[in-house]
Amino acid sequence: MSIQKIIILFFALTMITGCKDELWNNPYPNMKNTDKTIYSSFTERPKHLDPAKSYSSNEWSIIAQIYETPLQYDYLKRPYTLIPLAAVNMPTIIKIEEGGVSYTLYTIQVRDDLKYQDHPAFVEENRQLSFDEVIKKSNISDFPTTSSRAVLAQDFVYQIKRLADPKINSPIFGLLSNYIVGLSELRDNLDARSGDYDLNDFHLAGVKVINDYTYQIKIKGDYPQFIYWLAMPFFSAMPYEAVEFYSQSGMEEHNLTLDWYPIGSGPYYLSENNPSHRMILDENPNYHDEFYPNSGSDDDMKSGLLKNSSRKLPLVDRVVFSLEKENIPYWNKFIQGYYDTSGISSDNFNSVFSPSGASSFALNKELIDKGIRMQSTISPSTMYWGFNMLDETVGGYSEENKKLRRAISIAIDLEEYISIFLNGRAEVAMHPIPPDLLDEKYINHHSHEVLNGELKKKNISVAKELLAQAGYPHGRNSETGEQLSIYFEAIGSGDPNERAILSWLRKQFKKLDIELIVRVTDYNRFQDKIKKGTGQIFFWGWNADYPDVENFLFMFYSKNSKVKHGGENAVNYHNNKFDELFEKYNLAKSPEGKQNLVEKMINVVQDDSPWVWGYHPHTYTLYHEWYSKSKPNSIARNTIKYIDIDPIKRDQMQRLWNKANYVPLVITLLITIGCIILSACFYYRRQLAKVKRML
Repeated sequence: MSIQKIIILFFALTMITGCKDELWNNPYPNMKNTDKTIYSSFTERPKHLDPAKSYSSNEWSIIAQIYETPLQYDYLKRPYTLIPLAAVNMPTIIKIEEGGVSYTLYTIQVRDDLKYQDHPAFVEENRQLSFDEVIKKSNISDFPTTSSRAVLAQDFVYQIKRLADPKINSPIFGLLSNYIVGLSELRDNLDARSGDYDLNDFHLAGVKVINDYTYQIKIKGDYPQFIYWLAMPFFSAMPYEAVEFYSQSGMEEHNLTLDWYPIGSGPYYLSENNPSHRMILDENPNYHDEFYPNSGSDDDMKSGLLKNSSRKLPLVDRVVFSLEKENIPYWNKFIQGYYDTSGISSDNFNSVFSPSGASSFALNKELIDKGIRMQSTISPSTMYWGFNMLDETVGGYSEENKKLRRAISIAIDLEEYISIFLNGRAEVAMHPIPPDLLDEKYINHHSHEVLNGELKKKNISVAKELLAQAGYPHGRNSETGEQLSIYFEAIGSGDPNERAILSWLRKQFKKLDIELIVRVTDYNRFQDKIKKGTGQIFFWGWNADYPDVENFLFMFYSKNSKVKHGGENAVNYHNNKFDELFEKYNLAKSPEGKQNLVEKMINVVQDDSPWVWGYHPHTYTLYHEWYSKSKPNSIARNTIKYIDIDPIKRDQMQRLWNKANYVPLVITLLITIGCIILSACFYYRRQLAKVKRML
């Protein structure tokens, strides 16, 4: 390198170190630090953003900000309380009888100030494109003309019809076809049709438009839980223009579908969907007037939750979700101030809590000094290991089948799992229902027993005896002598603990001399396997959609089977006795009657053991001081609109925490330059000496 180049490099470095506007490690170089933006993440592309298909929490975290449902949960009020959102007021509910049959009629009046986001689907010419015109488009932004229109009652009716469409295969069709009058008949009519069809041409007996802003839904009998469904994306408005636009030939090949580009009337719209990099929600300029709650409890007042009282929603302009597959990089960026919130994984557990306060989960001084605060909640959730009940080995309902599953349930040491991998932040489950929805514990006597007043897991010797009775003494088939091998469908999450967890799980099965073969796949492919029923054992979870035990028990209802009906009964459990009790539960009037039915249903599923009853997690979340006070809500998903950000404070802290230390680099460069100069001088002296000798 010449002296001239070294000097240029030195001055370039001096200019870089003098630049103060851009942080050296900023992961968002093209975004203004002072914008009102929430920075969050996702670990994998959401499989479905179509509200008729979507039924996964990572998907709802996106679409709940885009679509509006008739009802929503009050942000501050507890217990959870439904209030109007797209509806003017709460539905009018009346009981009627027709031909000696009882029905419930829900009348819903829609607000007249709702308007969809601007989108090319609302331009008629964009719905009449040729294939050659379509294939030139690869992104929604490639359509230069957009428009909008008012949200009408017919859009809510159209969306309900979509739940019966066999081409969509909605996960809730099996369950709701028992209640919405005519939904099953509509499915049959659509099944009989081939080729393309327009849902507007088909009649749905139990759902009708009264006028532009009013519609009715007729329910068979009495199903009190139905009102909760009106706060879920399945019942949001869907313009027929969206389906017409995306159904054009060539659209799907370019990912121009509702699963990639939703069309809603909510506070945000999806302005960028690049699942290999980031997804961006921008404020919908067409959003109607909605305001932050102006009343709450005394605790809400003391906690500062009413600071934004009566302010127009949403409070921030943009939400950026960046792809972040691993916990450690996410945590490092959170500490640097580049993510606004963070969960607490086992990897960073010791970095979060002080050694003296680990048992009580007290934040360490470093985080407190950064202004970071923590909130904890007991999630209305359950995590479990599921047995595919359609599988010849781990499924079935014979006593031998049950004993195999019970043996595995005893062998898996949940107390140890919670201690090692969750740092004690969970409660062992005895059944599927979280403790905050059911006071009674209902001990699972097939896996646990009470000894000296303490609840204990049964000894592994009991599991081995059950395994032998199931036909697998010492883990080998009693007839063939072959070792029992079971396949576990694992989700590759990028978690550094993933390998350790799988190793631990293999050891649990090894206690019974069972070989556990792990098949790792991404979440979307995992969902496909479960949908097809090709797996044997898998680990999954469920978070409450609404505050009723029915939302957990319906995962064992046969008409909600994943394989047969596309529902959320992921293990494809089918027990006629359970089905009968479940249907009675929805008709029961008295709390005592319901409680009695719940106890019986729990006893049935505990006996059949379609799950290894896992655990109910406790959730701990960290927030930077520039992130407004928020109230944890594990049921509502549309809560981003209530969050505020102080971008000036964030920018100040980012600059404080991410100062580049160029001193070592400058010293190294100066030493290098000095060495080069000395070497050059030495070289020139030698050359000069040679010349003198030659003379």
